[in-house]
Amino acid sequence: MKISSAAARKKERELLSKENMKRSLNRNHKAMSFCIKNGLIIYPLLMKGSSTHIKLIVERKGQKRKLNNKTYNQTQKKEVVDYTADIDREYERIYFKMKDNI
Repeated sequence: MKISSAAARKKERELLSKENMKRSLNRNHKAMSFCIKNGLIIYPLLMKGSSTHIKLIVERKGQKRKLNNKTYNQTQKKEVVDYTADIDREYERIYFKMKDNI
């Protein structure tokens, strides 16, 4: 049986949604504390002129950059779960990349 590409995309979105919920509820605190101890912080920042839309910012030693080009609406539960998962995913990525260097 051949799965259509639309069905495959839908299944992929569902898996990503489940992973995001899992990451949002069970964050990797070891990776987060490692990054914070080494001066890297990821946080949401309100966009100019909006009280509900945010972007994610990565800050290290005074230098700031956007984590991604996504804009999140913090009044929507799904988007809050998504940005919390994105923060956790980035902390974990940096932790695994840097833990051997220190």
